[in-house]
Amino acid sequence: MATEHGLARFTAAPIEHLLWFLATQRAGLWAVFCSADPGALICTPVLRDLIARLDADLAACGTTAHPAQPLRGLDPLAVDYLILGSRLGTEVLRRQIFGDHPPGAIPTYFQLSPQPDLWRAHCAALDALDPASPRAAAVIADTNTAFSLFQQAARLQDAPEKVAAL
Repeated sequence: MATEHGLARFTAAPIEHLLWFLATQRAGLWAVFCSADPGALICTPVLRDLIARLDADLAACGTTAHPAQPLRGLDPLAVDYLILGSRLGTEVLRRQIFGDHPPGAIPTYFQLSPQPDLWRAHCAALDALDPASPRAAAVIADTNTAFSLFQQAARLQDAPEKVAAL
C-alpha cells in the first residue's frame, strides 16, 4: 500500500525517524478529523486524545507538524476504520520499538490502548452495511482518501524548513 511505503523509513529505522513519524501522525490525524463530522464518529474521543498526545510529544521535543489539508467530508465509517484499526497496529509498533521500556520513556502517542470495545462497535456497524450498497463503496473510497491524507502528511514533514526544525 502507498501509505505503508511512505512510512517505510520509520519502520526501517524507528528511533532515527521517530519525530518525523509523530509529526506525520499529527498532521494526518488532524486532517482526517477535520474531514469528517466528529458527532458521527465512534472514534472522536480517541482521535482527540491522540492529537493531544501528539501535540504534547512534539512540544516536548520542541517541534510541531506541518498541517495536512483536509480533502472533503469523509464517511464516518471510513474514519472509524482507519483510526480504530490503526490503534491495533500502533500497539504492535510500540511493542517492537519500545519493548518493556517504562512508560516515561515512550511517547504518549504509543501509550493509548487499542480500544477493543470501540473496534467491536465499529465492526458491528460495518457488518450492518450491505456490501453491495453505494454507501459501502463510499466507505471504501473514503478510507483510501483518508490514507492519502497520511501520504500528504508524510511529504509535508519533509519540507526543508521542517527537517531543519527536527
